Amino acid sequence: MAVTDTIMIAGLVLFGMFMLKVLFETRAFLKHLEEKHPGEFAKLGFPDWKIQWGDASLRLATKYIRQRQFEPLKDEVLERSYRAIRIYERYAWAAGAIAIVATLAGPYLK
Repeated sequence: MAVTDTIMIAGLVLFGMFMLKVLFETRAFLKHLEEKHPGEFAKLGFPDWKIQWGDASLRLATKYIRQRQFEPLKDEVLERSYRAIRIYERYAWAAGAIAIVATLAGPYLK
C-alpha cells in the first residue's frame, strides 16, 4: 500500500470521526436548548434527527446555530457547544481536504 493510500484512508477516517463529533455536539446543543430554553426550541419547530422530506425544523435549527441566533440567551453551555461544533467542522474539512489531495496526488507519486 502506497503512502498516499494510507494518508487518504486516514483522512477519510478522521473526516468521519470529526463529522460524528459535530453531530453529537449539535445534538447536545439542541438538547440543552430544549431543556433550558423551551420557548426558543419551540420556535425552531421542535427539531429532531429523523429525516423527513418537507420537515424544515432541523434545517432551521442548523441555521439558528450557524447564525448565532442563540447569543441573546447568554447561555455559556450553548456557546461552548457552538465553539465545539465549529472547531470539529474545521477539523473535518481539513481531514477531507487531506484525503482529496492524497487521492489526487497518488498517481503522480508512484
